[in-house]
Amino acid sequence: MSARADTLARSIAATAVRLGHHSAIIEGDRTTTYALLNELGTAASKALIASGVRRGDRVGVLLGNQTEWVLMALAASATGAVFVPLNTWHKRGELEWTIRHC
Repeated sequence: MSARADTLARSIAATAVRLGHHSAIIEGDRTTTYALLNELGTAASKALIASGVRRGDRVGVLLGNQTEWVLMALAASATGAVFVPLNTWHKRGELEWTIRHC
């Protein structure tokens, strides 16, 4: 793998090989290493595929600033889907508009 990966998923996978035991995400008292992030992202991408998500599909995610947000971005990347982060501060009408236009 080259030093410059072309997707988020490939970048995390490459980093996991080199620095797997290093912290990737620190959220309160919870730490996720690059190796675990890669493992969880791969599992999440398999779950998306099993749910019928295919390359080019859009995956809308309504989560706050938390590890799972990163995992879903990683899973969408590994699947070839388009990650659509939805703003947790938006009202129903704003979310509906974003979903219709993504």
